Amino acid sequence: MKTTYPYYIAVKVEAGKLVKMYRDKKFKSYSECYDILNNWFTVHQDSFCNGQYAIVEYTSYYECRIITIFTNTIETKLV
Repeated sequence: MKTTYPYYIAVKVEAGKLVKMYRDKKFKSYSECYDILNNWFTVHQDSFCNGQYAIVEYTSYYECRIITIFTNTIETKLV
C-alpha cells in the first residue's frame, strides 16, 4: 500500500514523547484530524483540561512538523 503525503495524525505528549492517539490512523486533511480530535475532547473533557495534545503533519517518510498544540484548553496554531 502506497502512502500519500502529506497526511496528519493526532498525538498526545507524554514525558516529551509523541504518542499516537489512533494507532495507525492517517488523516488526509488537517480539518478531518482537527474535527476527530475535537470530538474526542468533548467526550473526554478531563483530558482536554489537563493534558497536552498535538496535530502532526508528515510531509515525507522522515519529515514531519507540529501544526497545532492543545495545552490545558489553549489552542496554539504554529503554521
